[in-house]
Amino acid sequence: GFPEDFTGPMLKELLDCCGFRGCYDFVYVPIFLPGARSYGYGFVNCTSRAAVEAMGHLFHGKTAWTENASMSLKVQWSTNTQGLQ
Repeated sequence: GFPEDFTGPMLKELLDCCGFRGCYDFVYVPIFLPGARSYGYGFVNCTSRAAVEAMGHLFHGKTAWTENASMSLKVQWSTNTQGLQ
């Protein structure tokens, strides 16, 4: 998962820097408000299956989110809902 200090804007910046600008239309990283901390997960809606596969290949198992993070990311396809609705 994401480290506690990881935010939606940080995820968008990461995706864009990795060449995925324009390949998604929705990014959400829920934040626990009393501490302004991430719950450790987020959602990205990709605009094509190719983008999903490329993001999954690049990010699944990634651990270097920030200097103080060691948790690995699990990329998972949503089985219930697909697409921005």
